Amino acid sequence: MEARKKVRDRYLELLKQAKNMAEVLQVQTEINNTQEEVEGAAGRIAYLGHSAAYSTINISFYQVLNPSAVEPRSPTYGERIVSSFSEGLKWIAELFIMLISLWPLWIGLVFLWLFIKKLRPVYSKKQQSQVIDGK
Repeated sequence: MEARKKVRDRYLELLKQAKNMAEVLQVQTEINNTQEEVEGAAGRIAYLGHSAAYSTINISFYQVLNPSAVEPRSPTYGERIVSSFSEGLKWIAELFIMLISLWPLWIGLVFLWLFIKKLRPVYSKKQQSQVIDGK
């Protein structure tokens, strides 16, 4: 921006030395172009300064408490297989516990089955009597 201001000042000196109207207009055009560049740069600087004033900087830091601590190693293939069997057994145990916890449902289903079993012979006897009677 400072360099553009110096160029503008030199054009102003040339404007004072201009001898005819063509030279005056040419120098005036260059002064206008340089002035636009200076104002554009000043506006950009003001925008960046304004943006920087509202920017936020987040800083995270930490302190290593035990520098001799070793990072945990990843489990080997065999350890993963044993862990899979263990987790599978836990899953089966949870399924079994869930089935046991549904005991009221099981009792209701047994009573429903007994009720249907008891009604079935009565219903089939009614149908047989209707077939025999011809209805």
